[in-house]
Amino acid sequence: MPPIKQLISIFILAILLTACSAEEVNTTSSEPLTISVELADGPMERPRYGVAIKATLTNNTADTLRYGTLSCSWQDTYILDTEELRIQGTSCDKNIPKLAAIPPRGKEKKIMVLVTDRSVEKSPAIRFRVGFHWLNASNYQEAFEKIEQLQNTGIKNTENIVWSNPVEF
Repeated sequence: MPPIKQLISIFILAILLTACSAEEVNTTSSEPLTISVELADGPMERPRYGVAIKATLTNNTADTLRYGTLSCSWQDTYILDTEELRIQGTSCDKNIPKLAAIPPRGKEKKIMVLVTDRSVEKSPAIRFRVGFHWLNASNYQEAFEKIEQLQNTGIKNTENIVWSNPVEF
């Protein structure tokens, strides 16, 4: 390969590598935990009165993030910024506090069903965000105490909430 073509190839490669590096920097967050939400595909029990969403918790750190949640009704640690929708819960026989973990740079995905009392088909678009009560805990006892505190203060407690991007349907 002639020297000029070699230089041009190296120059183009350098530009591409720089562009890829810049994209990586833009996608990282300074927050240790972030949540993103998108509409989910798939069947629903009552599609006229709700929508399925996929919520993704992302650990943006080099350490494992541990947090308190519930073994069955994990939806109780999520909240919406609108009263037009509510998160459909699950019924269960044994619902106990649990210590969950997201590995370094890892993600945890949950599918939730949001329901409303009126027909979604006839309603104007609903814009909302999903919040996650981040009950940061290093051990089971701490997770248990934080879940108990959240249940005692009510799910509308706004401390330590990580908010998602806005979503509209």
